[in-house]
Amino acid sequence: MKGKAAWVNGGSVVRVRSDGATAYDLTNGRPLWTHTLPAPQIVCTVAEHADRGVGLIGQGLEDEPCDRVTAIDLATGRALWTRRLARTAIPGTNYYGVIDAGAGSALVPVGGRVRALDLRTAKVRWTWTPPRGCAFTARDSAMAAGPDAVVATFRCGRRGARVAVADPARGRTRWVADLGAGVKFDAAEVLSVSPLVVRVKEGGERSRDELLTFDAKGTRLGAIPISGPQGDLDLDMGDFTRKIAVSGDRVHVAAKFPGARLLEHDLLTFDLTGRRLWRSTFDNGVTSLALADGRLTVLSKDPGDPALLVALDPATGKPVRRSWLRYDITTSVPTRMFVVGGRHLLVTGGSSTEPVPALMAF
Repeated sequence: MKGKAAWVNGGSVVRVRSDGATAYDLTNGRPLWTHTLPAPQIVCTVAEHADRGVGLIGQGLEDEPCDRVTAIDLATGRALWTRRLARTAIPGTNYYGVIDAGAGSALVPVGGRVRALDLRTAKVRWTWTPPRGCAFTARDSAMAAGPDAVVATFRCGRRGARVAVADPARGRTRWVADLGAGVKFDAAEVLSVSPLVVRVKEGGERSRDELLTFDAKGTRLGAIPISGPQGDLDLDMGDFTRKIAVSGDRVHVAAKFPGARLLEHDLLTFDLTGRRLWRSTFDNGVTSLALADGRLTVLSKDPGDPALLVALDPATGKPVRRSWLRYDITTSVPTRMFVVGGRHLLVTGGSSTEPVPALMAF
């Protein structure tokens, strides 16, 4: 039973795992409710964002198409609705990016297009038709929603891929931009809606793999290579942990630099043109990071020692505060961090056989 996603909803945090979801009280960690999928179905894709007290999970039989989406009321754990989608995803390929929630809509792929359903009733609000010659393919396309925009990448035949932004109220396309990928296009991922940051990946040994940034009108501002002189950015497609934080005109991301020791990481900060602004080195690695309340917080961990939380000034990268946690957090278990009301929530993505708790608060 692997952890696959987490949402914060008011006074609770919801952890999604292979067989469903459980909500915990933020004040004491007490379980509030559990939503369990009927056996033998599993959670095969998840909306990265919850919206208006509703979370979305994709479910299906293991090793078969992920063929239905369920909306869960995060206050009660009750299923609001379930809709069957014809062969929209392959289990295990991507936890994030196939479905999402935002601006009161559940965004799902239907027949190469993106459809918006009312989050609580599943009533169709609009259907977004991709650019001519393009289609949303769950295997290599991605979507994400914010309060003011819906973003999706589309596979466009042998010409590669494009990214488009639509109005979340009506699904009308605002602009379309080419991702610059050719016949080797492998996959794309939307890492931030505002500002827009998209990862585009090609296959092959000398292929493009980079983060592209765009302004509100669709003009490409810059590119940050996944592998370059600054090191290798520590990002996996659809990663549970998310060792990247984007806000304003800054992109903060963990990297393994040339010659680094086993656990050693850099935290790099770029502006939207791709220019590196600062770097901060963590001898014990970067396990997770979060950006909230004007502070960039890094979880750093050396096996056998208590974990360390380091708060940084996002403008300069200088440490503001260090806090040792009285807990030995296993570095091999993916961990996602949230900062809520002065508390740091660590939600783990390890299997149920791991000795690490599913949820920790400091």
